Amino acid sequence: MEFTINPLSGALGAEITGTNLNDPEEGIIDAIKDAVHEYLVVVIRNQSMTPAQYATAASRFGTMAEQHMSDLMMKDQPRICRLDSSIVPLDENGKPKLIGSGNWHTDHTNFKRPPKYTILYAEKLPSKGGDTGFANMQKAFESLPEDEQAKLLQLKTANALVGKPAHTTDEDMEKYGTPKIHPFIRTHPATGKKAIYCHPQKVAYIEGMDRETSLDLIADLQARTINSNTMYRHKWQPGDMLICDNRGAMHRAFHDYDHTEGRIMHRILIEGEVPV
Repeated sequence: MEFTINPLSGALGAEITGTNLNDPEEGIIDAIKDAVHEYLVVVIRNQSMTPAQYATAASRFGTMAEQHMSDLMMKDQPRICRLDSSIVPLDENGKPKLIGSGNWHTDHTNFKRPPKYTILYAEKLPSKGGDTGFANMQKAFESLPEDEQAKLLQLKTANALVGKPAHTTDEDMEKYGTPKIHPFIRTHPATGKKAIYCHPQKVAYIEGMDRETSLDLIADLQARTINSNTMYRHKWQPGDMLICDNRGAMHRAFHDYDHTEGRIMHRILIEGEVPV
């Protein structure tokens, strides 16, 4: 089968067919990386992997990173986070903490070197719903007036584990709870494009603002820039392995499915560089 890359939307995202990541042909990994940098989100269809094979495939794209959701890491594959919708803890008010954030974000901004790629593999899917949304934050930034862009380029965020997120341990909080300072507008090292870069739930504050003002600014930006021109909603198929470039895209979960059916995703993060 011929290796092909086809765009999935005008906003971001591409579909790749014709390769087996258990035994990729020469040059395929570099071609996929180039596609990820161009489209920000790439789904490689029709993969069949055990957790060990998935880890091997993901490691071809870089060094697998630690994650701060220690309770969900697989014991025999400690770099794989198993996101099982049937495992739903309760918060202090007795309400369920659903797996996957329903808010737009990029992963693990509380790291000094946040992950460049989030790699997801679908193990089990519900009969309907359970999509993942992706937003092109490079296009989002480009859509803003030049004077607003100039102001945002001056901002820096302090990123930490605010509160104690579900599935994190006391050790996680001690290890990853110290705020890390990153630019609010990040430049992609491969393309030079600039993107709005943050995880609102991990923004302790924007320098010079309190947390409430910081989150209001982020919410306003997202409301004005995440729309049909910048968004792609991925409907999962069995065997999908998806790579999201955190340096230019945000994502969110949609919880519009029957959680009793179960939805199991595997997640690996690939180490990145210090944001600039």
